[in-house]
Amino acid sequence: AFGIGRNAKGAIAIVVIEHIGQFIAGDVEIAARTEVKKANRSRMRTHVRKVEEAIASGDKEAASNAFKSAQPEIMKAVAKGILKKNTAARKVSRLAKRLKAVSA
Repeated sequence: AFGIGRNAKGAIAIVVIEHIGQFIAGDVEIAARTEVKKANRSRMRTHVRKVEEAIASGDKEAASNAFKSAQPEIMKAVAKGILKKNTAARKVSRLAKRLKAVSA
């Protein structure tokens, strides 16, 4: 079978693929992993959105409870490779700052 790949010099070219099954299996794995990551990212965003909605409504108690459930979800996203550590810390910090403004 033929496919697009890199030749011996590293240039992109049409090359013979000897083990086409492995290439197909790799595509399947990537697609499955993408679905898992998409679900994890969506769950994290949902928690963040709940905090933002509670802050916007001015409900201090609901915002506090939503923040308490969102914080571990954001850190879980770091563990699962959805966010980088500093990005997650920044998100949590900014949410905490907005929550504090509502409480004041």
